[in-house]
Amino acid sequence: MDFIDVFNAVAEAVGNPPANAPKATSYNDEPIDVGLDSLDMVMVVAVLTDAYKIPEDTRFDDLSRVTIGTLRDYVNTHKQQDPESIAQVLEYA
Repeated sequence: MDFIDVFNAVAEAVGNPPANAPKATSYNDEPIDVGLDSLDMVMVVAVLTDAYKIPEDTRFDDLSRVTIGTLRDYVNTHKQQDPESIAQVLEYA
């Protein structure tokens, strides 16, 4: 399962991007590139940390310098489980 697809699904479920906002297509995309503000990103990170069972003491706190790639790297470094599908990730939304 590609992390960009997971990110886009979670962002759509919990974020509030403008109707014409593009979806992430690159790991270099920043949240602002896809219409997400800092509150949207807090929600996205919360869902991802729950879905991937990332321990609370390793929370991702610096949303000011994030790309989809840095978020993917954070998840890959700290995850304790791999959800089987995007639908399973969205159960945490």
